[in-house]
Amino acid sequence: MSAVKHLMIILSIAILFSNCHQKPTLTSGLNSTSTRLIDAFFQKLKDGNYKSGIEELLNSNHNIDLKDSATFNLLKSFEYINSSSGKYITSKEIRQRKLEEDIAVYSYLVKYETKFYRFIFVFYNNDQEIALYKFSFDDNLSLELEESIKLYGDKLR
Repeated sequence: MSAVKHLMIILSIAILFSNCHQKPTLTSGLNSTSTRLIDAFFQKLKDGNYKSGIEELLNSNHNIDLKDSATFNLLKSFEYINSSSGKYITSKEIRQRKLEEDIAVYSYLVKYETKFYRFIFVFYNNDQEIALYKFSFDDNLSLELEESIKLYGDKLR
């Protein structure tokens, strides 16, 4: 490889690394925006208006099409758990993880009269807007609960 090509590659890598620490972040912040959307979602569930809650949550990202087949199936599944699990009772945060101001993942225990679920919210900051990236739910909490209650390191000493 010629010396000029080698120098250009090194210079390109140096520019790339110097720019990676200069990412702009939104003034509202990833954490406050995502928790505001989650709180509004759970308030709708508490008010008995789960359809509006899930639609508003999904509509927070203009790239999510409510008529898309995968989104339609998610909405149908969400409607099913809200009609078959009894009244919504409460939600409690199990775990929260953030990758700087880029991605945030929230896991919640959500209790209904006859069943409980884990709701997972993933938010993405593309440096222009913060929006829901993914929403999912299931009724398999055992592994996450076991991990969340483990004692790590020297906390007992």
